[in-house]
Amino acid sequence: EFERYMVEAADRIDEMVRDLLDYARGEGRPLNLKTEPLGDFVAHLEPMLRQELAGTEIDLGLEVLRNPTVALDHRTMERVVLNLAGNAREAMKGKGKLALEADLEDGRAVLRVRDSGPGIPDEIRDRLFEPFATHGKEHGTGLGLAICKQFVGAHGGEVEVESQPGEGTTFTIRLPVAEGGQVQSNGRA
Repeated sequence: EFERYMVEAADRIDEMVRDLLDYARGEGRPLNLKTEPLGDFVAHLEPMLRQELAGTEIDLGLEVLRNPTVALDHRTMERVVLNLAGNAREAMKGKGKLALEADLEDGRAVLRVRDSGPGIPDEIRDRLFEPFATHGKEHGTGLGLAICKQFVGAHGGEVEVESQPGEGTTFTIRLPVAEGGQVQSNGRA
């Protein structure tokens, strides 16, 4: 079990390095889209999120309010959610609540990642998705959220943040609903 997690972690690091290089070159790899209910993707993330939060006092909650069908590239969207979860873990200093929520709003699939952390100050919030913007992280490069935005955009979606100091942060990912297994996107992450 432990060996499998180590191999998966090493593979993720390798992918991150490749993604950073692709981002720096302005390139992306073709998406490998899989059409599925958003709730299935959330359930698929649970073991990875539990591993991400292992050793902390963070409660994980997963909720499927509505369950639209989406077309996702698992590798890139896993990276998005794990990046947001890792940021939340660091912001909450290992104690609090992390919630993932699947929903449907205004004809778009919605995936929310909500934490009970200290929130993001106004002065950084406006440039949070810009390359090299970093706040309160000892070892952050400031590229994680820029890459998240690129990955979500490749799926034809948008990502936005709402945060109140002292009240936590919510990242909302809005994606097209797949119609007949098709999705509109630029096709490259």
